[in-house]
Amino acid sequence: MAPDLLSVRLVNPKTKTKARSQSTNNERGGSLGTVGRVVDRALTAVIDVLTEEPSATTLLVKQHQLVKALFKQIESAPAHADKLELFEELASNLVAHDAIEREIFYPACEKALGMTDPLGEGLVEHGVIEFCLYEADQATQQDFAFKCRVLGEMVLHHAKEEENELLPRVQKALGKAQLERLGKQMQARFEQAKAQDFRAQVYDNLKQVLAGTMKPSKRAPKSSKRAPKPSKRAPRSSKRAAKASKKPTKRRSAARRVA
Repeated sequence: MAPDLLSVRLVNPKTKTKARSQSTNNERGGSLGTVGRVVDRALTAVIDVLTEEPSATTLLVKQHQLVKALFKQIESAPAHADKLELFEELASNLVAHDAIEREIFYPACEKALGMTDPLGEGLVEHGVIEFCLYEADQATQQDFAFKCRVLGEMVLHHAKEEENELLPRVQKALGKAQLERLGKQMQARFEQAKAQDFRAQVYDNLKQVLAGTMKPSKRAPKSSKRAPKPSKRAPRSSKRAAKASKKPTKRRSAARRVA
């Protein structure tokens, strides 16, 4: 079922980027100043988050706050073109945030706490958010507001549960030093992911979600899966050789008895 759904639902991210860019340029008109200032403030907030070198939990909370602010700005933006430009910034942040949580933070949480309910639910919610993000990106002007609002509800619910249930446990389990080390790794990965095309990353993540994968999977090489098992039995040739070596001895002893 998953491959069929992928072939029907998913749109090539390069094609969508080109179409979205043309639509935005046509609608934007004279609103560049307003939306430019809004995006500027959002970028400044991101830079502040990236340069402070906070602990892992502090970094996540600050990113949650930034995403909340972007949702509000999209809701109140005057023109559809302004909403689309803000959505591009929002989507880049969400995809980068997803990368640092699922690749770095959640594995550290699982190692320290095990697969707890908040962690397992958080992983599932990431998959739902990926789908909502994809839907909002593919939306027409008529349904963009609805899909973006549902995306916002999912993201805010996820952030609230994470901050109230998961992060306090993690702070106790990992300690300050480890959280700071994780924070540096997450910062670097966030910056790397945010610099890449968010649509390509959403596309890849969503394929994993539709295939039923909760966590980023690292596939082992095919050769290692089918490695031949060492045999406990001796080769047939060696057994035959052993029998052959014994047979002449028996014949000689029999000949001596007859003599």
